Amino acid sequence: MNSQTVYRAAGHDTRTGLSRILRWQYSGICLLVLFTLGFHFAIIMNPPTYVFDEIYYVPEAKFIIAHSGVLNADHPPLAKLFIAGGINLFGDNPFGWRFFSIIFGTISIVLIYLICRRLNMSRLASNIAAFLFGLENLAFIQASIAMLDVYSVTFMLAALFLFIRRNLALSGLFVSLSMLAKLTGALTLAIFFLYWIFTERRKWKTFVIPAAVAMVSFLVLMPVLDFVTIGQLINPLQRLESMSKLSSSISSTSIYLSAVSRPWDWIANKGALFYFNDPQYIGLISFTVSVFVVPVMFYLVYLVVKKSRVALFILIWFACVYLPWIPISLFMHRLMYIHYFYPPVAAVCAGLGFGLSRIIEYWRNNRRNKLALTGGMLAFIYLVIHLVIFIILSPLAPALAKWVNI
Repeated sequence: MNSQTVYRAAGHDTRTGLSRILRWQYSGICLLVLFTLGFHFAIIMNPPTYVFDEIYYVPEAKFIIAHSGVLNADHPPLAKLFIAGGINLFGDNPFGWRFFSIIFGTISIVLIYLICRRLNMSRLASNIAAFLFGLENLAFIQASIAMLDVYSVTFMLAALFLFIRRNLALSGLFVSLSMLAKLTGALTLAIFFLYWIFTERRKWKTFVIPAAVAMVSFLVLMPVLDFVTIGQLINPLQRLESMSKLSSSISSTSIYLSAVSRPWDWIANKGALFYFNDPQYIGLISFTVSVFVVPVMFYLVYLVVKKSRVALFILIWFACVYLPWIPISLFMHRLMYIHYFYPPVAAVCAGLGFGLSRIIEYWRNNRRNKLALTGGMLAFIYLVIHLVIFIILSPLAPALAKWVNI
């Protein structure tokens, strides 16, 4: 065999290896994870001061480290312990404050993909859903800073994935972890309940096991985490009562803030918050997602009528993490902010991925059809616009603009 033959063979093997990598079912999600991680770590140290609610949670994490006995009773301690863990590992600096938020935010992107695949959505649909969620501004920002939401949402997504896999006891445990990060994680049980009612109500274990495990593990783990946090054992029922009272006391009738918004405002993408100005950390839903919230839900209702279990699960998922805020706002006048829409964003992205993949697959199967071609082109343009909006809204945008001008 001459050298030219060996060269060609090596080139062929390289091309074959690359094509195998590209055909690997996890290649898309791996590239997305690397891209978002690169963005996150490019901005992690900027700004070097607190962003938005980091002003509350980072000092509290420091109190935990110092064993000062200070406990903020409005939220459970798990997410704060992760922030404290980051500070212990990497120091009292932005890298330490935000490290685990980034890790959890990245895991949440992978979980969106796995949930969609477990729902028997295609690889294309699952990759689109993960792409939309991973590059959605509000989700990215929440995963960039030391707040509680990213921990609660990630544990919630893990619970949903395990529930679909029928790991019922383990899904209940992850529900409790979501609640231990932020009590809104309890809404996961509503998802389990409604899906059980509509699909498997004769199989009582489907709901009872995760619900029982969630409540028992929450009551067991809460005093353990409190002891780790402040060195005291506190009755978990008393902690729940104090958290509930404090939450209900924070109402729009007693406090007014210009940043407050209502649940119906979030659908219209109103109530944007500037978490920080330079660089820009904007609490805002990506326009490519917010404009399709209502159309996607109507589309899912249509598919549910057509007996689609995938659509039913996503619709219930969205309803349970969004609709409860409406009566809470109307009757309890609870102060609310646009980042409360972070959990519903995940469901919207899953629904969008489901719908867009159908348009693209229709185009693939009908390439000579003008309508199919138009739909495929519009879907591709939409995804490009989503990426562009993400870059424009991201905290890295000013630096990128300067680099482009250079």
